[in-house]
Amino acid sequence: MKPASPKGGAVNIEVPPVQQKHTTTSMGDRYRGGLAAAIVFLIVFSAYVIYVWTPIGLSLTAADFSVTSSEAVDAFVFICMGTWTNTTILHNAVSSLRTTGGWEGEVYVITDRQDGWPSLRDKYSVNVIGVDAVASKLAIHSFKCQMFDVLPAHVHNVLYMDADIVVSRPLMPFFKYLSNHKTEHPSSNLGFFRDSRGHFFGTCAECDYWHGGVMQAVRNVSEPCLHKWCEAIFSGRFPADQPALDYISKEERECRHMFVMDSRFLMFMKDYASVFLRPAKTFSHVTAFGRLNEQTWFYRLIVYLKLGVAM
Repeated sequence: MKPASPKGGAVNIEVPPVQQKHTTTSMGDRYRGGLAAAIVFLIVFSAYVIYVWTPIGLSLTAADFSVTSSEAVDAFVFICMGTWTNTTILHNAVSSLRTTGGWEGEVYVITDRQDGWPSLRDKYSVNVIGVDAVASKLAIHSFKCQMFDVLPAHVHNVLYMDADIVVSRPLMPFFKYLSNHKTEHPSSNLGFFRDSRGHFFGTCAECDYWHGGVMQAVRNVSEPCLHKWCEAIFSGRFPADQPALDYISKEERECRHMFVMDSRFLMFMKDYASVFLRPAKTFSHVTAFGRLNEQTWFYRLIVYLKLGVAM
């Protein structure tokens, strides 16, 4: 540093080379710190995408992807009637069952469509059961509790799915769970998911107690309760099948062996907390599946990214 000018002139200050080196080093440290933070963020984000949005890392063997039969399930059953038969909703559901779920066993579709539904029957090896058309939504839902009346006699253990359910994980872990549950609770014979427990916070607006979209039932032993469900549906006291199901589970002795299936196997696609924070589960309930084109672009995008389904 030069001394001040005796005449009051400006003071010239020279920055020592060591100070310049320190400044350069600080900038380099900040750059490396920012780069490290970016790399950490990229790693965390990639792990999040892989865990939540893709099926990678499931640690499943080849056997988990191909299932012809199960101790707990002889066949899958769908019901699709009325205007829904003119949409692709059931094609998407059955396709997910075959390709993602790995189910190669029997599939039955109960429908009022009179042409045998060749596109569904031939492409996915589906057994189509024709029934008479009914006038109301409740009457359509009543086929859930009457399905053993129209299914072949050799079908005893059934897994019923609504047409707006997508199979989004291989089925084998779910089958193992059902088999273990049957061993531990042999008297349980009619299984449903809880409507609220499938949501991230364990509750939802206007939730019923039971969710009727996926049902595990056994011929003969489940039928007394199913008949009570039909009685409640046709009583005129309930606006939908699920409130009727809630009622019989509490009031009818024939339904005392109903059981709650584990909620880790069901996701609701409009439960955005679950969708963004958890990987897809075995079954995904796609609200408004048959009219996705009427939903918001955001919801359609979520369904497409999470399940690979577009409408």
